[in-house]
Amino acid sequence: MKRRWLMALVAVLVSVVARADREFEAIAAQPWPVASALQLHQQPQQRFAADGVPMLVNVWAIWCIPCREELPALNGLRQRISDDELRMVALNYGDTPANITTFVERLPIDFAVWLDIDTSVSRQLPMRGLPTTFLVDHRGQLRYRLEGVADWDADAMVEHLADLLPQLTSSP
Repeated sequence: MKRRWLMALVAVLVSVVARADREFEAIAAQPWPVASALQLHQQPQQRFAADGVPMLVNVWAIWCIPCREELPALNGLRQRISDDELRMVALNYGDTPANITTFVERLPIDFAVWLDIDTSVSRQLPMRGLPTTFLVDHRGQLRYRLEGVADWDADAMVEHLADLLPQLTSSP
């Protein structure tokens, strides 16, 4: 409970203002954490993997107000970038499957929702608060991080992602 409260406080502090000029920062390449604990919402048989396509992974929680506020803009981004170019993932931090189902009935998410119910995967990620978004290359390596709320609808953000995609699809 104490960790959830702390993450909520950090989410508010990190995400005070959404900015169109916010950019991803390069991080030391590292493999995506072992994701066996993750479940795909309402499709438990799937496995979490890059499978040769870069991924945008947005870590969020129902209790995180900034996270909820940016989801519609992420839905807009989904409409602007092909799933063949960039697979989008909403990685939920610690909510129950029942709560996620209720939430997405009210606020649909137009891309895959993965559940990290026990937060064992999210706690291995280099992040300080929610929301945090990662870019994972086609080989499953964490390469970029963006902490806080971003204006995913902004042309500048779409251009920024387009500039980074070649680095996510080429071999190191």
